[in-house]
Amino acid sequence: MRSVKRLAVLLALLSFSAVSRADDRCTPSFERAQELRAKSQLMAAREELLVCAAQCGEELRRYCVTWLTEVEAELASVVLVARRGGKDVPLGEVRIYVDGAERQPQRGRLVLEPGTHTIAFVHRGDTVEQRVTLQAGGEPTSIVATFSVPKPQRVEPRAEPTHETPIASWVLIGLGGAALTAAAILTINGHLMRGDLKDSCAPACEPDSIVPIERQWIAAGVLAGAGAVALISAGVIAAVDGDAATGGVQVRARF
Repeated sequence: MRSVKRLAVLLALLSFSAVSRADDRCTPSFERAQELRAKSQLMAAREELLVCAAQCGEELRRYCVTWLTEVEAELASVVLVARRGGKDVPLGEVRIYVDGAERQPQRGRLVLEPGTHTIAFVHRGDTVEQRVTLQAGGEPTSIVATFSVPKPQRVEPRAEPTHETPIASWVLIGLGGAALTAAAILTINGHLMRGDLKDSCAPACEPDSIVPIERQWIAAGVLAGAGAVALISAGVIAAVDGDAATGGVQVRARF
C-alpha cells in the first residue's frame, strides 16, 4: 500500500514539473509533509499540507487536500471550556498551554497529536491543569477548567477608642460651676441693694452705704474669673487625657 502511495507521489511530482514551475513555494511543503507524516509527526505534517493546499497548483492541490483529510483523521482534538463562579469565561481572556507551549484555540477547539498531554488554563493569576490521554480520530474530547471563586476578605471592625472624662475635670467643673453661681448671686444681690439705695436716699446717700455693694460686685468678679479658669482647666485636662489614650499626645514626667 505504501509503495502505491509513493508511486502516486512520484507521478504527481513529475506531472507538476511538466505542467508548471511558476510557483516554487509549494514543492518544499509538499515534500516535507510526506516526510513528517512518515515520521508520525502529524501536527507538523498538517501545517505543511495546509501550506501545500493553499499555494500549489491544481495538479498537487488534490493530493494535498486528500492527505490533509487523512492526517486530520489520524489526529485528536479537544474542546476547551473555562468557568468561574458558575459562569463561562471567554477563552480570549484565558491563556492555554499544552505541554508547556502556549496555544491559541480556534473557536474553542485545539487539534493535538494522539497521546497524553498536560493542558493548563491560566486566568487572573489562577492556574488549572488537566492531564488527558487522547485517541486518534473520533469525537473531540471536552475539557472543562473550573476556577475557584476567591473568598471575600473579612474586615474586622475597628474598635473605636473609648474616652472617659478624668475625675480632676469633674472636680474642676463642679468648682467652676459653683463659683459662677455664687458670682451670679452676688451680682444680683448687689443690683438689688443699689436699687434700694436709689429709692431711699438717692441722690444724697452716705458713701459708706455704697461700700457693701461695691464689695459684693468685686467678689462676684473674682468668683466669675475663678469659675471660668476652673472650667477651662477641666476642658484642657479632658482633652490632654483623651489624646494620650489614643496615642495622639504622650505626656511624660521627668524628675
